[in-house]
Amino acid sequence: MEIRASARTTICQRLRKRLSGLILGFLLIGIAVGLAQSTTVRFAVIGDYGTAGQNELDVSSLVKSWNPDFIITVGDNNYPDGWASTIDRNIGQYYHD
Repeated sequence: MEIRASARTTICQRLRKRLSGLILGFLLIGIAVGLAQSTTVRFAVIGDYGTAGQNELDVSSLVKSWNPDFIITVGDNNYPDGWASTIDRNIGQYYHD
């Protein structure tokens, strides 16, 4: 069965909304637990990484300067097609140590 592009887009939008809600829920729980334990939790949320270049290097340097405990991604991580073979070249090079 072939899914039309518009139906596929609608399905992706619904999944993103649900996933965003789930992530937000986990974040709120994590923050509440962190506050209850008097522990600081520092994190970054990135919604569009772009492609390899100076802008991405600048953003990654800014994020690293915050010394986050973790980074959450909310989509559009790897252009143009999201292949595993290109993620490190496009974005990973800026975030792994």
